[in-house]
Amino acid sequence: MVLVARRPNSPVLTLSLSLSLSHHHTQASALLSRAGAAAREEEAAKKSAAAAALLDGNPNVKVLESAAITALFTKIRDKTTGRKEFARYSDRLLRILAEEALAFISTVKPCTVQTPCGPYKGLETQPDEDLCLVTVMRSGNILQEAVRTIAPDATCAHVLIQRDEDSIGKEPKKYYSKFPHGVASKQVLIVDPMLATGGSAAMTIDEVLDAGVPQENLYFICLVAAPEGLARIVKDYPNVRILVAAVDDYLNDDCYIVPGLGDFGDRYCE
Repeated sequence: MVLVARRPNSPVLTLSLSLSLSHHHTQASALLSRAGAAAREEEAAKKSAAAAALLDGNPNVKVLESAAITALFTKIRDKTTGRKEFARYSDRLLRILAEEALAFISTVKPCTVQTPCGPYKGLETQPDEDLCLVTVMRSGNILQEAVRTIAPDATCAHVLIQRDEDSIGKEPKKYYSKFPHGVASKQVLIVDPMLATGGSAAMTIDEVLDAGVPQENLYFICLVAAPEGLARIVKDYPNVRILVAAVDDYLNDDCYIVPGLGDFGDRYCE
């Protein structure tokens, strides 16, 4: 910036100094912003690495992988995908997750059946009547319906927990819970598409445990998980089994999953 030499208090000199200071302030702000972003990325990488170490080799955690799952995620993660298409591709993806969930239950046993041409070694799944689906309203209702489509005789329970957007850390708050008679003797699947901080998931798990269900009979089924929330559930509830279609990178400052897919319930329903 070139300063024009004129008498003190010259309007031109004052304006030039002001522009120069503004320019340097903008540069400094940009540097601080980049430094802050780099620090957040470094912290996120540390959290992801810690979560990966905790999950590595853990027999109670299964992350699904297939070309079909990747293709469907590509559709629903795209922010330009409209509601109708989002719902259609989500339903296809949730159907895959639901089938995997029923085969993930620990009581599933090897069996042999006879085909028209000879024996086949397969798996015998749990009868629908022995299952209870706990939905974390409202997004959980969507995943619950995907499971009920293939297990129509499973009983259902509902928990309404929402995170307080005004609280530090977006802490969860429970509004409602109701469980069917005899839930303590069933294999219980908690279904919720998104696992972010793990706060709502932990509160739901506590509600189910208080109903008499042992951790060994409890499963958490979700579409997308942040490593921070996943690590929290694994640490606090080591015997709960977890099935997830994708583990993303980290939580941002607003406790949203990155890259994530946005608010699943809003994009599906609205």
